[in-house]
Amino acid sequence: MRQGPLDLPRLELLRRRFGEQARWLMTQAELRRQARAKFSRAESLFFEREALEQASCEALAEHRAERLDRLAPPGPVLDLGCGIGGDLLALASRREVVAYERDPYRAELARANLRALGLRATVHSGEFPPDLKAAAAFCDPARRRNGRRMLDPEQGEPPLSSLLSLRVGLLAVKVAPGLESVPDSLGMELVGLPGECREAVLWSDCPGRRWGSFLDQEGWLELSAGPDPEPTGRLEPGAFLYDPEPTAVRARALGRLAEELEARPFDPRVAYLVGPQGCKHRLAACFELLEVLPFSLKRIQAAVRAAGWSRLEIKKRGHALTPEELRRKLRLSDSGGEGTLILTRQQDRPLALLARRSR
Repeated sequence: MRQGPLDLPRLELLRRRFGEQARWLMTQAELRRQARAKFSRAESLFFEREALEQASCEALAEHRAERLDRLAPPGPVLDLGCGIGGDLLALASRREVVAYERDPYRAELARANLRALGLRATVHSGEFPPDLKAAAAFCDPARRRNGRRMLDPEQGEPPLSSLLSLRVGLLAVKVAPGLESVPDSLGMELVGLPGECREAVLWSDCPGRRWGSFLDQEGWLELSAGPDPEPTGRLEPGAFLYDPEPTAVRARALGRLAEELEARPFDPRVAYLVGPQGCKHRLAACFELLEVLPFSLKRIQAAVRAAGWSRLEIKKRGHALTPEELRRKLRLSDSGGEGTLILTRQQDRPLALLARRSR
């Protein structure tokens, strides 16, 4: 059984009662605490560390399972590479599911998780046969090799080409959100939560379509891709800068967002929007611009001191310097107010924008 580093004094106490199972039990307790961020019933489930990191969170798995169930023809669904069952649980609550997992330990955990939630599905240990038939199939291919992430779905395990040859009514394949080149026969959905574009899925039912699905406290919001807005925004004190949600950026939905905000980009390569009015929006944080400076460490230090800021929020798009590197270079005072520093560029000119978050 796979285990991680543990609290040795607690482990010794558990060994006195549970013997050789103590280490595994303690690992499960630790993983269940971590899993609460992804699973509402984490205390009832069983996990393996790497598989938990890779598993879809419950809300996103439910969203995907609902779409697949709604659009697929009647019949069973395949889950190819089900891991510990993050997506399998959502699928099995709607349809008959036949799952495959080549790692025997993870397959056994998937079975245990189905039993824990009172769900039924068939979970096979091993590779899936190439001649499978089903109403639909979902696959989350392995996208890491030698510790490195791979963007190309053809380098995943299994490769995309082998999945496209399956005889299924509807196919959904999880891919890296940074994937840019999508086969013409597939559509791409970008799925995100506040502050993060979490997943991307290729769908066989909508060739050429690209869209976003965003979940916040108000529920799900669908974002349609469209033409990029013209970069006519003006960077000047008193204007309002919008930092769009990563899901909107990945989904190429800035055009509609720009219209709603009456804002425009100031550079075609930078996904900030700027406009004359500030407003609250689900898909963009808003900042009032106070000062626009050519990037210079000395000028930034002087401007931050003049503003009386000691707590600094640092954001960036289109700038090589990371917020962590800049924070180390700035000597902030011990007491003072709070402000925002935005690192960006316009027409290859690095800029520093002093701003105040609009609440």
